Amino acid sequence: MPTINYSKKFIFIGNARCGSTSHYIIFNDLSINDNIIVGGGKTKYLQGRKNIQIISTLPYNYHMGISDVYKSFFNNKKFHDYFKFGFVRNPWSRFYSCWQEFVLKHEIHPEWTKEIAIPKYINSFEKFCLDFPNLRIKDDIHFVPLYQQIIHDDKIALDYIGNFECMNDDIIFICNKLRFNSNPKLEHRRNSSDKNYFNKYTEETKKIIGDFYKKDIELFGYSFDNNTLANLTIKIHNNNLSKIIMIQRFLKRKLKSI
Repeated sequence: MPTINYSKKFIFIGNARCGSTSHYIIFNDLSINDNIIVGGGKTKYLQGRKNIQIISTLPYNYHMGISDVYKSFFNNKKFHDYFKFGFVRNPWSRFYSCWQEFVLKHEIHPEWTKEIAIPKYINSFEKFCLDFPNLRIKDDIHFVPLYQQIIHDDKIALDYIGNFECMNDDIIFICNKLRFNSNPKLEHRRNSSDKNYFNKYTEETKKIIGDFYKKDIELFGYSFDNNTLANLTIKIHNNNLSKIIMIQRFLKRKLKSI
């Protein structure tokens, strides 16, 4: 379930394994005096607030895509009045992070324990990659390609798409856009140690995961080692306006060609 702030008119889409838990906490804390809807998740810090509606914590609600948000909570007029944003991540990095959470820390997601929390996957990330296209878990919300989360009526429905790799700069831009009085310090919760993910792949597994996330790679301008990302996102503190214009033009062009 995204954060929907009716007072400041914004919608945050919390894509899985893109820092969403940290982002939820930031934007919910900044919305302390506002009328909002939030996902269940870890909501102890929200107790006692009367202006909040908490929705089920089921994964597909917690990480609801923008199209389902529209269908569940908005009509056309209201929807377009809201500033809509979310984050994306390098697909190979995200996939390795998912393996860490679902296989190595399988107690977090017991519903998948029988299928994937088995020795051959616990002991071998390579084997998990090789079998992944034929596993049912590929359809789990944590593994689905992120382009599916930002599309509504075959169009990109977010006004701003941040990058996990430079989230601090993007958080600052978003806070300024929404006219929050402070720029929060990001505390990355549920962080996985994936800084060296590129050493975990073979050429074969790199291609398998790259093929599965082909549209994400093309739409968001990623390469395996993120060399192309710097040119696409313009990671400069005082140039965020150019970044958003460049991303939106790039995404719209690529979407039409796929």
